[in-house]
Amino acid sequence: WRADAAAFHGDLLVTHIVYRSLNTRSIEDPDFYWPNELKKVPELVRDALAWSLSAIDQEYGKSSHIIAAVRN
Repeated sequence: WRADAAAFHGDLLVTHIVYRSLNTRSIEDPDFYWPNELKKVPELVRDALAWSLSAIDQEYGKSSHIIAAVRN
C-alpha cells in the first residue's frame, strides 16, 4: 500500500521528476514531434515512483507515513 500512497500523495513529485526527464528544449516549437516523448512517460512514471519511494524509505524509514514526506 506504500506504493499506492506514494502515487496518490506524491503525484506532484512524480510529475516533476517525469517532466524533468523529458526533452522539453523544444516545448515552444509547434513542429516538435511529441509522440516520441510521450511514449517514454509510462516507464518514467514507474521509475520516478520507485525512486521516490526508495528515497522516502532511506530518508525517513520504511514505516514512515508517505504523506508527511511529500507534503509541501
